[in-house]
Amino acid sequence: MITALLFSNPVVSEVCSNPPNETTGEFVELYNDSSVPLDISGYTLTDGDALDDILPWAGVFPQGDVVTGTTVVPSGGYAVLLEEDYPLDPWLTFPAGTVILTTGDHSICNGLAASSDPLTLYLASGTTQADAVSSFGTPFKSDDWHNCDDDGLDSIPFDPGEGLSLARYPLN
Repeated sequence: MITALLFSNPVVSEVCSNPPNETTGEFVELYNDSSVPLDISGYTLTDGDALDDILPWAGVFPQGDVVTGTTVVPSGGYAVLLEEDYPLDPWLTFPAGTVILTTGDHSICNGLAASSDPLTLYLASGTTQADAVSSFGTPFKSDDWHNCDDDGLDSIPFDPGEGLSLARYPLN
């Protein structure tokens, strides 16, 4: 009997682009639906306006039972991408063991517009459609990340309201 180990990529599972504090509260949640831990070091994220590297959280974090300092997301685990200013006005409680990530600056992409910024997550290998592993909303499919803005063909993403996030369910 041959047993195959299936590998998959992270899924952009939830986005909050209209938090109570627009300066510090935006987040993007990633879910590792594979059967093994997944290192997302070098992965990038775009909203079609800016491209961000995904980095481990290196500073002090206001919640002690989360995981910082790594880009490894456990099998069946979650990671949350936050702006570096998040500790100035923390507004969420994350489940213990959540991996905390950052973009290394004070904004996810160039700031997320709730109703017009779909997201595309890329492998560390590049930013063409062949490297795209997950999207949230409906971006144009382009090999140039600058052109991966909203395709305008539906109403996704949309703004669920201030302080509310939009979650993908089911995750596939």
